[in-house]
Amino acid sequence: MLKGFGERIKQLRKDRHLTLVKLSKASKISASTLSRMERGRMVGTLESHQRLCKALGISLSELYQGLDDPHHKVTVKRARDPADVCRHNDKAVQRILTTGFLQKTIFPSLIEIAPGGKTTLEQAKPDVEKFCYVISGRVKCSIGQEKHELKTGDSIYFNSGQAHQIENSGANSAKVLCVAVPLAL
Repeated sequence: MLKGFGERIKQLRKDRHLTLVKLSKASKISASTLSRMERGRMVGTLESHQRLCKALGISLSELYQGLDDPHHKVTVKRARDPADVCRHNDKAVQRILTTGFLQKTIFPSLIEIAPGGKTTLEQAKPDVEKFCYVISGRVKCSIGQEKHELKTGDSIYFNSGQAHQIENSGANSAKVLCVAVPLAL
């Protein structure tokens, strides 16, 4: 069974014995973009979906067929699987904890911050909520004008439409589990 849109594209391409390069030429979508779509790194636009359909000889409804099946909602990411990583700077790294995150409603991640480090200042759309749980260490969460000191086991929930940043305020590395809803990139 297909787990997501990218896998659907890949399966349709392989069913037609097409390489990424051949599908790229037929759809006028770059091979690198198609590759990112197949790997769930991006979903593309309606226009790109229409070009894919034309190149594959299918309708949009055929392209989207089965994607809303509840059996496709289960994904497992193993510890050994490579993680998508966002490097805030040399002292703060964010690992995405699921696969195909662009098709998900929530965005779970693990932020690891070295002593003296901090994430980049972030601000999402006003309707995006964020939950953070400190797995280890001490951090200072700056949300708008408010500052909150948190230690292992503490959590915070806020509207991430406000400018926010997490800073390691301790002597050891800090790990913070964060979940944003809905996904906002």
